[in-house]
Amino acid sequence: MKLSHSKIDLYTMCPKRFWFNYEERIRSLDMSSALFLGSYIGEAVQLLALRKKKHLTDQEKKDIKLNPYSYFTRQMRIVKINDVEHNIMVSPNINYYLGDYDVDILTKADKKLIEKYKEEYGLEEFTFEDLREKYKTKSLPKTLKMFMNFNFWVASRRRGLMMIRAYEKEILPNIVEVHSIEKYIEIEEADGDDKIIGYIDMICDYKDEDGNVKKYVLDHKTASTRYQKNKLSESQQLHLYSTATGINNIGYLILIKKLKKPLRGKRKGEMYIDVQVMLGETDETFRDSVLEHAADTLLNIEDERFPMNYDGCWKFAAKCPYYSLCREKGKGLAESRLIKMPEREKK
Repeated sequence: MKLSHSKIDLYTMCPKRFWFNYEERIRSLDMSSALFLGSYIGEAVQLLALRKKKHLTDQEKKDIKLNPYSYFTRQMRIVKINDVEHNIMVSPNINYYLGDYDVDILTKADKKLIEKYKEEYGLEEFTFEDLREKYKTKSLPKTLKMFMNFNFWVASRRRGLMMIRAYEKEILPNIVEVHSIEKYIEIEEADGDDKIIGYIDMICDYKDEDGNVKKYVLDHKTASTRYQKNKLSESQQLHLYSTATGINNIGYLILIKKLKKPLRGKRKGEMYIDVQVMLGETDETFRDSVLEHAADTLLNIEDERFPMNYDGCWKFAAKCPYYSLCREKGKGLAESRLIKMPEREKK
């Protein structure tokens, strides 16, 4: 068995949710905007980071020629949900957070684009603010949800470009040399049959705020708000990556989605993306506990232990996609906005 950090994380959140997703292959018909936004922004900033890599692979020699901003803009057109392509601009299967929209971020061109959409579909009487609460309660008809998603898409695309620019301006200058991007790792369990696998966003020499340069295992993140101080020291993912590479220095490079709009100080009147850099070292005791937890998770999955964790029904201000199927008896897949995926052939 090969188990990634994301699978371990999902099993920890709720073993029953893991069972629905990976064992039964039951998936949601909908997707949170955070999934593709974080992914596409991450891919764009990695293109920027390639500029600091001396020894490029054949694929990286092609990638470094791409413009990160144009790449992000192209990616923000299509997303796959359950292997089916969806138009990000209007798909009703995409769910945004209300915080994804900010009228202040929109340029004249963005506003003109929204007005053109309204005229084309005869929605001149509606505004984003008119529909905000109904969107939140998921009570909008399909046409109006598509209109709202178009507003969200325009704002999210603009914010994403600002986040990439912030990375280029504030993070890239401190990257001294990139050693690898998307490095594949494996950690073998004691019996040699099971493995923990993953891809490390970046291994590089990074200059901290004191001017010291060290080799780090780094992970790119997008977040709604700044991380708490203990986020790094309690990162199971980075401690696993440290184990695989033997590099004790770890860190997060975080782009904050919520715009900064200071009312006082040197940057008064500006609107910009907040950047948070968290650097530190792994803790040997915690690293051992992470490996032990991963081994226990592997064993539990092999023994088919999938109990329900009621604390996992609501996470990250969202209801579990399997809530209705799991907790509300009598509801089938269709009523729960779920689909059964076909089994994949085992190699």
